[in-house]
Amino acid sequence: MLPKWSASEAWSYLLAIKKAPEDRVNIFMGVPTMYSKLIEEYDTLFAESKKQADFIRAVLTQKIR
Repeated sequence: MLPKWSASEAWSYLLAIKKAPEDRVNIFMGVPTMYSKLIEEYDTLFAESKKQADFIRAVLTQKIR
């Protein structure tokens, strides 16, 4: 669990960016507000690049249950 919620920090953990193997996420449970903030962050940072969107989809499909 993160000590304080941040969509950008959550994306960092979900995508395992600069994280140790033991810090990688394999299950994510959240409340609707968290999901909406993740979508907002995605739209801001990643949605315009098809290559980034494909990478994110591949990582999350393989690593997250």
